[in-house]
Amino acid sequence: MSFNSNLFTLGNRLTKTIARNININSYCDDNSSDLINQANKSLKEVHKIQTPIQFDNLKSVIQQGTVNTYDGFRLIVQKQVNLNSVVSHFYWLGQANPPVPIYQYRVIIPYDDKILNVVTDLDFNVEGELKYTLTKALLLKSNFTIGEQSNSLNVELEHTDEDSSSLIGLNNTDQQVVSIARMQALTPFLSLGGLGHYNVIQSKLETSFGALYDNKEYVVAGQWDQNLRVMFLRKFNDNRLNLSSEFVLNDKLQTQATVAAEYNLKQSKIHMSIDTDLLIKSTVETSLGSGVTLQLAAQSSTINNQYKFGFGIVMGS
Repeated sequence: MSFNSNLFTLGNRLTKTIARNININSYCDDNSSDLINQANKSLKEVHKIQTPIQFDNLKSVIQQGTVNTYDGFRLIVQKQVNLNSVVSHFYWLGQANPPVPIYQYRVIIPYDDKILNVVTDLDFNVEGELKYTLTKALLLKSNFTIGEQSNSLNVELEHTDEDSSSLIGLNNTDQQVVSIARMQALTPFLSLGGLGHYNVIQSKLETSFGALYDNKEYVVAGQWDQNLRVMFLRKFNDNRLNLSSEFVLNDKLQTQATVAAEYNLKQSKIHMSIDTDLLIKSTVETSLGSGVTLQLAAQSSTINNQYKFGFGIVMGS
């Protein structure tokens, strides 16, 4: 009797234990399924081929490690007048090559599907850019220059889809240049492209080819036209520290290499570089308060005995 009672008690406990395990496993399976689905969705987003940049923007990517210094003083005051217009005043005192006007006035008028950006100086030399979104995949761009020395008009039509970006343009100057460019994404991180300029007057064709690898942590970009330029960028700690290097080989087989570092703090940024000609550049930007930024720039070339220093203030949002 005692043996049967103990056996019954043991069986009852075993049944309850199995039932609890079944419920726990069922709960874990549901949560695990949700986690797995979220992980798979994230992986799909990471490994999904994205629309590449336009080939014209590849040069800007290669110049990410370039330290932009200047000589003299500059003051930028910008103000949002209303929801559809922004004005900017640019004052400059110093030396620059090519020369920069002492004063420039800029007006930016953005709308949902179009942007107008116009700038003029004291001599009424006007430069402007117009962007108009025709469809989700088509963008019309126009750049124009009106001045005493030259007048020009450049019209471009950009097309983008899920894995490529294309451009066709016409530069209506004295040379009349037709441009065609395309950038194709081969993988989620790798894109290849090329650009062709055809001079109608001289019947001359110029080509350029480039590649971009970007996995959000490493960036490798290269472009070849008459010169070869290769840039490597490594990002650390959510873009707080960026280290980059650039290699240039010109058509005369002369080489130049540059290493640079950019460090972002909470309210300031430090950017410095040195190349094989021992040209040292550095810039410091720091926030002085709400809408006010102080800029300091320095450039030193001990071989050529040349030194440049500049500082500027940016006011406005």
